[in-house]
Amino acid sequence: MAEWLTSLPGNVAVPVAALVMGLVALMPVRSRLGAWGYALCSFPVGLVGWGFVPIVTTASDSVTRLRVILPVLVLYVTALMLAGLWAARRISADEPGASAPRVRWWVALLTLGVGVIAIRVLYEGGWSTYSGDSWSNYQMFGQILADTGRLNVGIITNRGLILPALHGASTFIGGGWTFTIYPLMSLNLLALLAYAIAGTAFDEQKLRYRALGTCVMLVALVSTAAFIFHSFYVHSHMVSALGMLLALVGIQRALSMSAHDRSTEEGGREPWLIVAGLGALLFSWARPDGIAYMFVLFLVFAFSALRRADEGGVRWGVIVAFFGPILMGNAAFFGVM
Repeated sequence: MAEWLTSLPGNVAVPVAALVMGLVALMPVRSRLGAWGYALCSFPVGLVGWGFVPIVTTASDSVTRLRVILPVLVLYVTALMLAGLWAARRISADEPGASAPRVRWWVALLTLGVGVIAIRVLYEGGWSTYSGDSWSNYQMFGQILADTGRLNVGIITNRGLILPALHGASTFIGGGWTFTIYPLMSLNLLALLAYAIAGTAFDEQKLRYRALGTCVMLVALVSTAAFIFHSFYVHSHMVSALGMLLALVGIQRALSMSAHDRSTEEGGREPWLIVAGLGALLFSWARPDGIAYMFVLFLVFAFSALRRADEGGVRWGVIVAFFGPILMGNAAFFGVM
């Protein structure tokens, strides 16, 4: 694996590794997320794993090297798989006769294939927009992490964790300007937004009307100059949007279903809330003030949970599934400061 990782440009290796991590980590709950949910959540879930690399190198006072990076990423994936197995066991214990439509293993291969093609096209295209913040902060801080492996006050207070970590990983593996992750996050956001709109605003409509309404809303977004610019802009806006949307979709999918519904494609709350918690963690790591913005997601979760509590549908596992990734991730992050 080490030879494969270092043989690729950093702009290709980092997003491909993130996609692989997400697909493997969510494998135990893929049927609970559904084929589309599993495919669309994998990349941002994998991105979070790269954030733990500088946390570990800083805590262990070691420089960035493959023998540190690979165990951290494997441990992250293993922890999520164990969390997924816990969530699946809770669902089985609560509703022994319930089952969700099985998502076949080839969905992961198809998602990986589409992702690799998109990454390669974006890399060969070389499309990127930038400002002084892009090269003097994100790229420079990434270079510092690639060289030293140490988080410092300047990195944390100016640009947060996740983007310097991604730039650092890309620079370390091999590459100059880090750019492919930004349009890739934009594409993931559009697909996830389409999935959310089709399943909420037009959920009760016929398929052709659902598809038409979803396309109209996506075209309205994509046709704006601001969205196009930020899709390629090396800054925190797109990763913040992706993390927030992932959290909101996870909360909506988990807490809008019936208290006893475990047989639908998205059946089972805990898997979706683990994804939502990871989205909130990504959002909080995207900017130095992300931890404050994250409380908006807490309010959304609280109001949704209270509504379900009136129907007797909230269990302690719901709280653990959502807040567990947030608390453990930020405890590790702030613990090294």
